[in-house]
Amino acid sequence: MVNGEFRTLRRLRLLALTCLASLVCCIASQTVVGGGEASIGERFQRPAVKLTDPGARGKWLVGDRVSLAWRQRRLAGAELEVQISGDGGSSWRTVGTTRAERGRFTWTVEGPWGAALLRLRCTSGGSCVVSRSRVVHVIAPIRQVTAAGSAMFILHEDGQVRVLGTIGTSSSVRSHYLGRRPRWRRPAVLRIPGFDHVSSISGTYQAVVVTRTDGSAWIWGPFNAFEGMRSRQIPNVHDAVWARCGIWGVLVGTRDGRTVGFGVNPWGFYGEDVQEGVEQVRDIPELRNVTDISLGFEHGLALQRDGTVLSFGGNSLGQLGDPAVEGRTTPAPIPGLRDVVAVSAAGSSSLALRSDGTVWIWGDDQFLSPARDADVFWVPTRIDGLERVVAVENGGLASVALRDDGAVFAWGLNASGLLTDDERLTRPYVVQCRVPAAKRLFFTGTALIEAVDGGVLFWGRLPLRDAYGRWQTTTPLPFYPR
Repeated sequence: MVNGEFRTLRRLRLLALTCLASLVCCIASQTVVGGGEASIGERFQRPAVKLTDPGARGKWLVGDRVSLAWRQRRLAGAELEVQISGDGGSSWRTVGTTRAERGRFTWTVEGPWGAALLRLRCTSGGSCVVSRSRVVHVIAPIRQVTAAGSAMFILHEDGQVRVLGTIGTSSSVRSHYLGRRPRWRRPAVLRIPGFDHVSSISGTYQAVVVTRTDGSAWIWGPFNAFEGMRSRQIPNVHDAVWARCGIWGVLVGTRDGRTVGFGVNPWGFYGEDVQEGVEQVRDIPELRNVTDISLGFEHGLALQRDGTVLSFGGNSLGQLGDPAVEGRTTPAPIPGLRDVVAVSAAGSSSLALRSDGTVWIWGDDQFLSPARDADVFWVPTRIDGLERVVAVENGGLASVALRDDGAVFAWGLNASGLLTDDERLTRPYVVQCRVPAAKRLFFTGTALIEAVDGGVLFWGRLPLRDAYGRWQTTTPLPFYPR
């Protein structure tokens, strides 16, 4: 008897709720979609802005093409403005206008960087009505990309560093800020002391060095030790503008053209009495007024303002570009190499990009040298098949180049699928990668591009296993998942 009464009461309550919902719908139909006498503002009723960029989740990269859509059906003839605010709604900037009946608006993201609000504004019919605001996040353009441990570090123009991958080589490693064995499966902002307002970043196997806009330099690593998980400021370094991190040491450039360094001292710069340690920073007068430096395993390259290149370090595999020397601690010009605009050293190989768009190689390159019946390139040699190149990146076992029309080329070890070849065959010549046209190129063992059509793509070695347990891919994937 009790159960029957309970069921009856539940049916009555459901009937009452249904009647109330019908009444509300009837009233709404008279004021929102029913009456032709209602004004444009009354019919607008603050529609929600729906982001139709697939899976974007409100995260956009500057330069991306983003589509917006809304669900209003009775705004024929109304003019809508798409507005964005970067200061919490205090001021709004119109990014475009469209007719309401189209229900869609596509635009190229320009900023402002960081968190922003997005809304629609209708000014037709003598009234001004705005939609609900939607929170979005605009990611600044990429400035630099480096790698350390099993992670990629991405420096953006707003000074934020994002990280993807794993830091630490032991499950016992613990960070006060990041927890035990930090791991990032999606690019995330790195929040540790000293890694904000960053102007330059460089990494190697077990450490990352950054310079900040205030002129200080910070180091994080080595990651195989507990103390390495604590970032710390490099003492006695001021007005720093760039840093280059090598396996055996770190070089930092200052605003007044000086270069200072510290480390194990493989190049003999600091004197025999100097041991490893960040406290023993020394000035290197031989590298004053250089525009760029790139460090390999046992050698380094320094680019001067007149387009000549200085080399220093070991020369066991021809990485200095001068077969007459076995090695040198004093940087000296590479004979016959001039008009250089970029250098890149990695492992025991060296690359240079000249102003005419050609790429020159010297040192150990076991994948290109078989085509020339040589073990190493003892002097700078032009790479066949590369012309009109605007950027080049050396990865030691593999390298990539970007042509002025957006085409990407690669050569070297293909075990990770860098050549975008499903057969994973390593070929002794340059191969054009099957990827979209790019406007910028980065390489850390993983190739990463900013596509001309928007978005950031990467392929080759993966910082983490994907959902199928793979460590590499030949198909370009979106770096910021969509």
